[in-house]
Order: sequence, then structure tokens, then C-alpha cells
Amino acid sequence: MALTSIITVNYNQPGVTLDILNSIKQNCAADEIEVIMIDNASEVDHEIRFKASYPGLKYIRSEINLGFAGGNNLGIQQATGDYILMINNDTELIPGFIAQLIAEMHAHPEIGILSPLILYHDDPDIIQYSGYTPINLITARNKTIGLGDLHKNQYANTSHETA
Repeated sequence: MALTSIITVNYNQPGVTLDILNSIKQNCAADEIEVIMIDNASEVDHEIRFKASYPGLKYIRSEINLGFAGGNNLGIQQATGDYILMINNDTELIPGFIAQLIAEMHAHPEIGILSPLILYHDDPDIIQYSGYTPINLITARNKTIGLGDLHKNQYANTSHETA
């Protein structure tokens, strides 16, 4: 069984961070994951609340705000999983999410990175993200796929290569 390290970064958002911890607890098998939360120098340290919400949480408090990427890098240094899932703290997971990602990685070992379809929380019929178009080598630009589209499973079983 593969272990997935879930890394999330908090900066002055204890409410949404508690929500993601509860979402992870409700929708992920505890023996398949480790949860690492980086507190990016929030004004108030909520370590006790976070650990009470998610026993076994690896809580790392940075004394300086490292930004989103820096916070994730700090979490990666502590990760012991076979896979790493970096996820925004304002995200809600669905049942079977981790298993689906791992199954896709096993089915396609050539994949180096994977991102799921993302729906807006306040309007789950609308797509926020389904991937990106390939980067234009002349302009160095690309576009988000699916942004604002009505979700009708049109991106089920599809992949978008960005390189």
C-alpha cells in the first residue's frame, strides 16, 4: 500500500484549515496518508486546535512567511510518503480521492505530476480548473481548460499534457 503525504499551508485562516482537516479525516483512509500542515507565521498559533481536529497531524510552524511555494517545500522536506499531494487549505476532498489519484499514477507510470478537476465550492456545477493547454513556445503562455464551464463530466477520463 502506498503512503501519500498530504501537505497544506495555513496563513491566518484557521477556519478553512480546520475544514480541510475535517474533510481529510472524513474522506481519506488514515493508514494511507500522513498529513503535514505548515503554518506560515500566522499571527495566532492554532497548533492545539489543529492537532485536536486531526490527531497525528505533523504540524510545522515557520517563524517567517515563506509563501505558498516555500511552505510546501518545508512540508516536502518532512514528507515520508511515496506520493506527495500539495493542496490548498480551502479545498474539500471527496471520498476515494486519494485512491483515484494513486490508481491513475499506477496505470500510467509515465505521469510525473497529476492534478484533479476542481469545482467551485459555492457552485459545484461550475468548473474552476480542468488543466492547462500546452505552453506556447513563442509567447510562453497557456490557458486554463474548463474555467467557468458547466460541469457535465466532459473532462472525465481525459488528460491534458502541458509540456
